[in-house]
Amino acid sequence: GCNILRRLGGNDLEMKLKIVEADGVDAIMNIMISHGEKANVLSEAFQALSCLSVDKTSRNFIAQQGGVMVIANSMKMLADSVELQETGLAALCNIASDVEEDILEASDIYAVVNDSLERHANEAAIQRQGLALLYNLSVRSGGMSSKLMSNGCLRNIIKAVENHRKNPKVLSPALSMLINLSDTEECCKALVEEKTINLITNAITLNVENLKIAIVGCNILSVMCQKSTNKRKIGFGGIEAVVYAMMVHYSSEYVQDLGCGILSRCSSHSFMSSRSLLDIDMFDINCKMVEVILSAMSGFPRNFQVQNNAIIALSNMSKFEENIAVLHTEHARMEIVLNKTMARFPECQRKCKEVLEVLVAV
Repeated sequence: GCNILRRLGGNDLEMKLKIVEADGVDAIMNIMISHGEKANVLSEAFQALSCLSVDKTSRNFIAQQGGVMVIANSMKMLADSVELQETGLAALCNIASDVEEDILEASDIYAVVNDSLERHANEAAIQRQGLALLYNLSVRSGGMSSKLMSNGCLRNIIKAVENHRKNPKVLSPALSMLINLSDTEECCKALVEEKTINLITNAITLNVENLKIAIVGCNILSVMCQKSTNKRKIGFGGIEAVVYAMMVHYSSEYVQDLGCGILSRCSSHSFMSSRSLLDIDMFDINCKMVEVILSAMSGFPRNFQVQNNAIIALSNMSKFEENIAVLHTEHARMEIVLNKTMARFPECQRKCKEVLEVLVAV
């Protein structure tokens, strides 16, 4: 019956609303209550309810009829069923997006989602649906973030990044969640831990060709830069991740803007003390850094933020003798780009001249 209702609704919005008006939700709810121990029946029912969640009115009606509560209770009872957990999370993701908070709290939705993520840590589909649901809840209000934190969701979000670091569909909501939760003290503390930094930067590097991951990745690295009081901030791996994201997505103004902002606050020179000054990896990443900075300035000459942050990054590099040889690899191009920046943005002149003077002095 649930399958038939779902098929009847199809992609026809008007038909879905007619099913809701014709007590279709009541019929599905009765099936869920009558077959509360059958995972396959409940999964079909969850999908049918999700299909009928077409607008705020229908979502609230389903919630008021007890839809959220019954789904949550079913997920508690049949916690080991992968199919039921996946369809349940998908249904809640649709239904709970603008449901009243007291209904969500009564269903214990935060604990239900967290338990599903923890129990099925290696199931990518469950992680994707669960994290998407948490993201939808976290953007509703500041109070939601504290409720999610109090239910231990942070541990499972970081675990998802670790277990599914090659899966962009899991990484995207996971990293987005960390951004949303970064104002909380517990998340802020976790983000500046070396283990978490390495985990996140490695995941971004592995998926750097994915534009969505590059954007959300640069966003989380930017947040980590702002939260950290350590001069190494996002680590050497973080700088590499930003540089590679800028290289791959050279035509994305958003990525270039974020990347230049991060590089203006971080310097690879801070890692020199733990590595050889002749380290070929260090020289290589610094050369690439200069290359992507100049590319961003050339590609988006009218973007003041890109120009300003880019020249700050170059100015920071020019303060260290070890970087002069690196800057000289792009001497001719740098003169052209910086002169254009000075002509367009007088407020950048002082920093531009500092860099050019260093090049001339050698």
